[in-house]
Amino acid sequence: MDITREDLVETCAAFTGEVAPLLSAEHNVRFTDFSRLSGIGYSQWNELLLGLGYDRVTQPFFVHFFKEGVINSKSELEQGLVYFLRIAMLLYGNVKFAFKKLSRMDDHELASVMKPLRRKSPEVFKHRNHPLHKGVQIPAEQTFYLGYLVDGEIEKAVSEGRFPPDQIAAMRAVRDAARNNGRINHATYLCYDHLDVYIATSMRLRHEFYLVHQFCQRLFQSTQLKDLKLRYFDPTQAYCDERINKGLVEALMLKRARCTIYHAQELDTLGKDSELASTLAQGKPVICYVPQIENEAEFVRNSIHLGEQLYPELSEREIVVNLMKQYCVEWAWEREEIRKFISTPEAKPTPKLWNDIFRSAKRMYDRRAEMLRDSHPLALQTNLTNGVANGVLVVRKVEQCAALVRAIMLNELRFEIVTGMAAGGMGLREEISGCIYRYVSGDQHLTNSFWNFYLRSPNEAVPIEVPVSEQLSLNLL
Repeated sequence: MDITREDLVETCAAFTGEVAPLLSAEHNVRFTDFSRLSGIGYSQWNELLLGLGYDRVTQPFFVHFFKEGVINSKSELEQGLVYFLRIAMLLYGNVKFAFKKLSRMDDHELASVMKPLRRKSPEVFKHRNHPLHKGVQIPAEQTFYLGYLVDGEIEKAVSEGRFPPDQIAAMRAVRDAARNNGRINHATYLCYDHLDVYIATSMRLRHEFYLVHQFCQRLFQSTQLKDLKLRYFDPTQAYCDERINKGLVEALMLKRARCTIYHAQELDTLGKDSELASTLAQGKPVICYVPQIENEAEFVRNSIHLGEQLYPELSEREIVVNLMKQYCVEWAWEREEIRKFISTPEAKPTPKLWNDIFRSAKRMYDRRAEMLRDSHPLALQTNLTNGVANGVLVVRKVEQCAALVRAIMLNELRFEIVTGMAAGGMGLREEISGCIYRYVSGDQHLTNSFWNFYLRSPNEAVPIEVPVSEQLSLNLL
């Protein structure tokens, strides 16, 4: 057997989350020559743990992490350790606590704890019932009528006389019909017996509604998700008249959904950020989708098409000005040719101007993805129930987003253990997104205080300090 004493000492320390208490004792220096053994069984493993000063483990624990019920090689030793560390970080966020909990469990207890991590068959989803009420599909180009800005736009058009009365009446009729359908869909979502995915977004402008709707269609109609019959909350299809009720509905959806997709746009809001944090605080996965802009010709073509379809009252110059407001508003102060372009009604956008806007938009989304992945203050949140640190999963393509949603639903997420992080921390990196999904701090002082206080019962009595003089008086009574 190719396992050395040093291998066993290091593995036991990694398993238990602490250095061996009896490592320096004389009787532990004279270890058995493990190279002459054919393998290490359950009782021998416990003898090793006791000799190093650790607690014993149950046989179900040993058999679960060392699948053959015996350790035959260094490779099997390492595989068992890696598997345990993944489970420890996923379920407990703390290796020492995980070892103390799991190592004492019998078959039934261990199976119960591991049940949420078991893989699910796609057949379970394929045989789901369809919703009793399917709702009413609102076309992508009409979804912006569910926004609160459209009323002001219509009234402004009336006051400026931009459209004839019959066209204004037609716009109001489309708005009323869209909102009525949105109310129907709103009631349908409230009646869903289960909810898989919540889409967190903040839509104000017409193109934002359109793009989010297109994203939802591409995502849930993809080959990776279509067969799972997922139920999801599409914000471009629901309408609620009252602000507070709308907030309550969103809170309910966040509570019920198995995961949240955070759709990044030109501007993010407190409401959308709070939905991200709320999901992480429940211990549920959050996928941050940040559009990836790669092709300039496609960007220009799509921008013009959206402008003509959703803003027919605007010229190409005005469409370009709006794009500059979204992606590079500082140009109005920094570049004289931009100020001249803005103030000249007959000006036409040049290929260079389009290229500059494309590069600014690409840079903005790239920076947003990097910020959400590496430095956003809400990108890592603790589960309020158990203190486990959860990270967001950032993706740039719809196909990646679909793969992540499928993996979450089927419990097929794959992780790599990352060591040597800041301050000696350790994490689980998710395979598709490349993001840290779980984190364990390497700061021993913080770790000790955190886990002593975080899981403290709220009903635990707080000691009341009694002055010595009062203690003496009480003793005399």
